[in-house]
Amino acid sequence: MRAIILVAGLGKRLRPLTNDVPKALLKLKEGVRIIDLICCNLLSAGIRNITMVVGHASEAIREYVSNNSIYAKFDSIQYVENKEFETTNTGVSLYIALRSLSEMDDIVVVNGDIVFDYRVLEKLIQTSKTAIVIDNFKTLTKESFKVLIKGNIIVDMGKDISIESSSGEYIGLAKICREDLELAISILEQIIRKDKNAYYDLLFRELSRIREVDFVFTGGLLWTEVDFIDDLEYAQRLVTENLIHLGSFCSHIQVCNESG
Repeated sequence: MRAIILVAGLGKRLRPLTNDVPKALLKLKEGVRIIDLICCNLLSAGIRNITMVVGHASEAIREYVSNNSIYAKFDSIQYVENKEFETTNTGVSLYIALRSLSEMDDIVVVNGDIVFDYRVLEKLIQTSKTAIVIDNFKTLTKESFKVLIKGNIIVDMGKDISIESSSGEYIGLAKICREDLELAISILEQIIRKDKNAYYDLLFRELSRIREVDFVFTGGLLWTEVDFIDDLEYAQRLVTENLIHLGSFCSHIQVCNESG
């Protein structure tokens, strides 16, 4: 199993904090960045191979990873670059990453700006099918990337779906089974050909109409996307006050960062 982590975005809404670094490098507490929690949760789940899609401040994340010994625990870390990161969106980033794969394997897709309870990832990797993680507890807002499900089919995804009709919010964590990879790449290619600013999330809407896509619900387990300063402060509280359960490798982050 391989993870693809999307860290190419500009993070405009968090400027000036993201002027020189991607959101994934924002600090949650001393010695701990967002990318650290993501990667330590992946390690705890037995995922030892990752691909990072870089763009904005790509050298900053490469340098950070190379200088922290926790990342030496991965069998492989590959980087692919979205050279059009300023004018495209996550659809293009994921497409580039999937096209770069040298072998077909189950893929976990992680947005590089989420902080999440490890048990959510556990639920996801236990599924045998392509699946997305949906928060079915959180109070939705206009900014929530909502999911509309009818009859086990993803009818729609996006911010424009009404809160009343929504089945929940997609949290930026998904799995694509190896059997669905070729079809997923083909669908993504069609999506970004029409709109280079499309979110990759729409892949699962289209795939759901052809193949069975599973849904993993958070069930109240905590997480947050970090888009605004309030989100960052909430993420910092989740970590510093131990409000979320983290994978076993997360206990070693600070030690590894200091020694790295």
